[in-house]
Amino acid sequence: MTYLVSLAALALAVADQSVLSTASLKCTDIKDKSVPCVEVPRCTTSSQASVTINQLSNGLGASQATSSVSLCFTDTALQVVHKAHGQKYLSPTTYTNCNDAIFYSDVAEFFIAPNMEQEPHCYNELDISPYNVMYDAGIYNPNLNKTSVQGTTFDCDSSNIEHTTSIDMPNHQWEASLSFPFALLNCPYKCPLQKYCGHSTPNNIYRANMFRISQLTSSTACSSSTCEYMAWSPTMVNPPAFHEPTKFGYLLLQF
Repeated sequence: MTYLVSLAALALAVADQSVLSTASLKCTDIKDKSVPCVEVPRCTTSSQASVTINQLSNGLGASQATSSVSLCFTDTALQVVHKAHGQKYLSPTTYTNCNDAIFYSDVAEFFIAPNMEQEPHCYNELDISPYNVMYDAGIYNPNLNKTSVQGTTFDCDSSNIEHTTSIDMPNHQWEASLSFPFALLNCPYKCPLQKYCGHSTPNNIYRANMFRISQLTSSTACSSSTCEYMAWSPTMVNPPAFHEPTKFGYLLLQF
């Protein structure tokens, strides 16, 4: 099906980020150039978007490790492959159960929201460890920063997230493959703002940030001195803090 959108309607959709559109916007259409943007294609054998995580989250320069993240989508899910390179150490973990505090150790993190307002107050935090343990939570962030984070975890099995990981320490890397259902992404868990929910099909725009925490020493617990905190879109907060939705970038699905 071909969708016809007037220039006026397209301009409105770009200017007012609370407007849902059936058009496939391009990154050049997004007026906010202060955060990154990526155009995400439908999944085929040769069609994926790729972004690089190679900056410290606090904005103080390049990270030692890097990650490459591939994205594409199907009718029902966003497909993500996070390849973590330059992994110097990987300590044994005590975080072995759903919703253990894996964010205190090596982890890949995905914060994502449907595009219902200019700066998302509700989003899902979806984290995975190299050992294939998930942390899943709905976040309500009324102040749009780390001071007001209200997180509610939800059962990993009922999330319908498909996920696998593999570790290759001889080559200093690990990889996570995830499938995030749009039914989950389109309705951040326990969001008190009614406008966020009600869609199970993909929206054309999502707001997101992607992070990685990587060990620099053989310590079993991460801090800013033992691990590096990396972001696709640096949050510019020091000590490192990830819950800064004003820094979320744009994922533009190409229908």
